[in-house]
Amino acid sequence: MQINRNGESVEIDDGVYCSIAMDEAMNTMCQGSEPAFREVAISFFGFTENDLGRLFPIEDRYRDVLDDGLADGRCTEMAEVRIFVLALAWEKVKEDAMPPKAAIQSAWADARLMCEEFGVMI
Repeated sequence: MQINRNGESVEIDDGVYCSIAMDEAMNTMCQGSEPAFREVAISFFGFTENDLGRLFPIEDRYRDVLDDGLADGRCTEMAEVRIFVLALAWEKVKEDAMPPKAAIQSAWADARLMCEEFGVMI
């Protein structure tokens, strides 16, 4: 990508600006927003509206998903893992005041460790 700096065309790294935009969108505008988490589920996790019935409204259902956990059989079902990751990320945002992007990354790391205990690599 090129920008104009003092009348001169300068090449910049697109990835840096995309990362900044994502951080701003996730951490500033979407902090703790259920519609934002729904959009993340659809846009980035590949869910359809029909898939989301088990998790949304998230504030009402995330605790049940976390209580069910990631048992052996659930680690092999990616839809179940993704639902668990979103529920855990929601908890981290709400209870630990973690920024949404960091909460999602942390929730994925936790889910990987949980599933590794069952010999399932995700």
